[in-house]
Amino acid sequence: MSFAPDGKTLVTHDMMIPVEKRKLQFSPVRAERELSDDAIQKYWNDLSGDDAALAFQAIAALASAPRAVPRIEKKIASMFQKEDHRLLSQRLTMALEYSGGPEARTLLKKLAEQYARRPLGEEARASLSRLER
Repeated sequence: MSFAPDGKTLVTHDMMIPVEKRKLQFSPVRAERELSDDAIQKYWNDLSGDDAALAFQAIAALASAPRAVPRIEKKIASMFQKEDHRLLSQRLTMALEYSGGPEARTLLKKLAEQYARRPLGEEARASLSRLER
């Protein structure tokens, strides 16, 4: 299974089943909810942890809370100041991309510029590119 270069087509193949191409529909999370500072901290920890299932739940939770973006931005500044975190960069930009809100897009643009030559900037540019399609 792999994605086509457009990021919207999934190609699957099995020895028993011929190759299939499926167009995927990207749809940002629409339901908004409020998150407390404690909840944001918990989800932030889950994003940077080793448990992929918890990280995915954190992505969904943060994507559904666009008002949390300014608080997330503060955490980014302290976390990425000195070192790169590739996996956290991917998960974090995924949450912002899935949110799809104006605050999230603004932060993605800022990250793409501010961290241009680092993994976080690369991931932010990729998210913005997918959002523009």
